[in-house]
Amino acid sequence: MRLDSNIGLVYISEQTSPEVNTVKNFDVYDKNGIFYVDFVSCLHSFDVMNRNSRMYKWPNIEQCLKTERIQHYLSHGGWFGEENHPTPRYKNMPLSPERIQDIDMSNTSHKMLNPHNEKNLLVSRIQSDAGTAAGMNLARKMVQGFIPGFSCRAIASMMLEGGKPVVNVRKIITYDWVLYQSHREAEQLTSEPTKFVKKEPTMVSEYADDVVIPLKEILENIGNTDVNAQIIMESFDLTNDDLVGFSPSKKHIIMRDNDNMIYCDIDPTSRNKLYDYLRSFG
Repeated sequence: MRLDSNIGLVYISEQTSPEVNTVKNFDVYDKNGIFYVDFVSCLHSFDVMNRNSRMYKWPNIEQCLKTERIQHYLSHGGWFGEENHPTPRYKNMPLSPERIQDIDMSNTSHKMLNPHNEKNLLVSRIQSDAGTAAGMNLARKMVQGFIPGFSCRAIASMMLEGGKPVVNVRKIITYDWVLYQSHREAEQLTSEPTKFVKKEPTMVSEYADDVVIPLKEILENIGNTDVNAQIIMESFDLTNDDLVGFSPSKKHIIMRDNDNMIYCDIDPTSRNKLYDYLRSFG
């Protein structure tokens, strides 16, 4: 199947450092009770398909980094990221949009000082946070030889361009420290021509509501018949077990892909099925 259009809104919490990630200019500061590490590392790679079958583009990320919010962080001593991505308090419960967008200052592990592009990589000087347990955890692990990896937390839409799922990031929250990277090194992939089709994105709310309606029967019915849902599920190797509900607007079917919540547009026929199903319950 092929569809060159916007096919969903996703809360991205995806490991985006390359598979082979090394640190440079590694220094340790330990004086007057303050202990931290300072190093240069990669945050993100571009124009390569990652293990989750997604691709990112540098011009898109560059525009996100130029926003007043992120430039404010950088000009005031650093842009903080957390130890791991935010997780729900209870199993199988979605995160609120507020928690996804907030940086928990009690859990910050590092700060980025000068993110910039080098070839197809986003590289930055990074310091561990000397004032938190998470930051001390990162610093001590690195002194023992640990090489950290980082993961983009963002709000994005997804489009198919030339048959490939491309993430169009609308707002970067931060890059968190995580243990597993989904991007491979660009040198390990062969390049191939890609036909890029520019489409205006479907207008959806900036932050989709995370309240879902758990209706297994109609979820599976729409998952098996809706074109957009099938494309998303096939692209990311998802099954009906990964369908978790509908948005309150009834315009999106919601899927869970690891730590990501994907809000996929459903077509009018699917919406009518959903409305009819709900009406059958009075």
